[in-house]
Amino acid sequence: MWITLTLLAALLQTIRNYFSKRVSVEAGTGIASLSRFLFGAPIAGVVCLVLQVRGFTAVIDWQPYLVTCAGMALFQVLANVFLIDLFRHKNFALSMTLIKTETLFVAFMGIYALGEVPGVFGWTGIFIASCGLAVSGGIGEASRKKKGGFRAGQLLNLPSLLALGAGASLALCTIFLKMSYAHISSPHAFYEVVITLFCIMVIQTFCSLFFVPPAQWRRLSSIIRRPGRPFLVGLCAVTASLCWFSAFQLQIAAYVRTLGQVEFIFGVLVSLTVLKERIRTAEFAGMACVTAGSVCLFL
Repeated sequence: MWITLTLLAALLQTIRNYFSKRVSVEAGTGIASLSRFLFGAPIAGVVCLVLQVRGFTAVIDWQPYLVTCAGMALFQVLANVFLIDLFRHKNFALSMTLIKTETLFVAFMGIYALGEVPGVFGWTGIFIASCGLAVSGGIGEASRKKKGGFRAGQLLNLPSLLALGAGASLALCTIFLKMSYAHISSPHAFYEVVITLFCIMVIQTFCSLFFVPPAQWRRLSSIIRRPGRPFLVGLCAVTASLCWFSAFQLQIAAYVRTLGQVEFIFGVLVSLTVLKERIRTAEFAGMACVTAGSVCLFL
């Protein structure tokens, strides 16, 4: 069951990111990020209400629970903004691979926050994935410009910084999510997932308002006139999160994260077949390194 849930989560997440890319082109980065939570929170609320009517209950220590949910919500909004902005600078498949730097940050943060020290394979994966980020973000950019050759400063270009920002934010999401589960208890593990998801998405809706530039507010009417794609963004976001969290309940996180790397394949297929984007050799090499390095972290 956990394998099916993980594969479904990776597929839904790829579809969500595809629609987010399309919405960002039409309405801008801030509005695209807002639409994910604006439609996702009500869907999560309906699921939560249905379970309550059916007699599901939970005991919650509200103050620390809401603080940790708020932390997770804020960093997920940041990650979403970074990712959508990254779509504007890199193709879809490469963007989806670069944010896998999340596993690098989880490895480093885990040493201090969780007391988890990577082994030999872990540090090998960190090195390989870091090289992949450099190749895809900096060296790949230099190969396109072909002016003045490659310089070390090109490794810190805007797409690479956006990828690092998204990866770091997603890693902090993981830490805050684990902390929030320490303050909620229910006989039904799935109910814990639904309540947590609903609380986080409500907070995210308000947080994302502050990430909408004033110039983009006039484009909010485009969501009201054509709610189809924004609604699909929210629906895929909720269902993907439910699948991820449920898979984590059934299997250890290392296995789920490793299998979740199949999202790389889904991203390449969407990029090549649907978006008709061209992926360069250097970018393919970097994507392979980031994916291989991320898998090594869990060997």
